[in-house]
Formats: sequence, C-alpha cells, structure tokens
Amino acid sequence: MLQLPITTLKNFIKGATMLKIFITDLAAYTQGFLIGEWITLPKEKEELIEDINRILGTGERICEDYPHEEFFTTDYEWSDVEIFPIGEYDNLDELNQKLNLIEEVDESDHIKLKFLLDNNLVSSLEEAIEKIDDVIYHQDSTMRDIAEEYIYTCYDLDTLPKIIAHHIDYDGIARDLEIDGSFYQEGLDIFEYLG
Repeated sequence: MLQLPITTLKNFIKGATMLKIFITDLAAYTQGFLIGEWITLPKEKEELIEDINRILGTGERICEDYPHEEFFTTDYEWSDVEIFPIGEYDNLDELNQKLNLIEEVDESDHIKLKFLLDNNLVSSLEEAIEKIDDVIYHQDSTMRDIAEEYIYTCYDLDTLPKIIAHHIDYDGIARDLEIDGSFYQEGLDIFEYLG
C-alpha cells in the first residue's frame, strides 16, 4: 500500500498545490553553480526547514566549502491565480504562513483576493480575506450587462408598459453606475467593491 506524507495527502485532498517556488543556494550561485530545487507551499514549517537545509547541503557538497546559509527564490508558479508577486528574498516562513491563510479560502475566491490586494483596497492579506464577501466578480461582463442585471433584479419589467420597458437606457444606467466608483474594469471582467 502506498503511504503518502501527511502534507502531500492534505494537498491531494484539497486539490492542487497552491504555489511552487524554486529555491537557489546563494553561495553556490555566486560561485557559478545553480543549486536548487522546486518546493511546494504551503507545508509544515519543519518540512520547509528540511527542504532549505537539503538545498544548502547540496551546495556545500558541490562547492566543497562551508557553511552555506543564504538562499533566494529564482522562480515561482501559482497553481491558479497569482494572488501576489513573490520576491527573490521574501521571507519563506512568512510566505508559507500567508499561503496557509489563503488555503482556507475557496479557490474560486482567489481572484477576489488578487483584486483587493492589486487595487490597494486593503492593507494586508488578512484584511483581504475578511473583505472577500464585499467583492462581486462579474466575469466576461460589460457595464451594460451589469445595468441590465440591476434593472431585471430590482424591477418586474412585465408590470411596466411595453413602451417604457423597451426604452430603458441601459447604457445611461451603466454610465451612472460606473461613475459611482465601486466598479473596476480589469480586462474582460468587472469587479464590484461593496466595502
């Protein structure tokens, strides 16, 4: 019977790994060797320390010098939405903690986290997670689509005379909604921030 480590099993149950980062031994790199490996996050703190020590130990053996203590991130890949960029020298323990927080958020809401952080509508990841329900995501929509949805939701058009129902200025309503300032166009998507 195949036995998987607990974190691997946890990631399997929850779905794909959230983030892969390539950790490189800095001392080996300055000596002309690219010593590193891809690791997946989030994971237990002890496992992260083991991964880093393994990479640095490999660098020490190949470079035949001691000690190797510094490392940096040379590449990264998010599994779905790049919620925030990763810097070369970001603290991996703090990054791992952030990913543990994000892991509790439904994957379909990751785009909302990115929106809140990218537009500086919150000051921290924790605040973004708290305000995630204040964001409505209109995928592949226009402001006219939102205006039509607004009218259909708020009013029973069947009760209006047809001459009025057929002459509603959806473009004008869309323009007024846009001026309101709570709508953000990003590519083909629109985010509505209620906070």
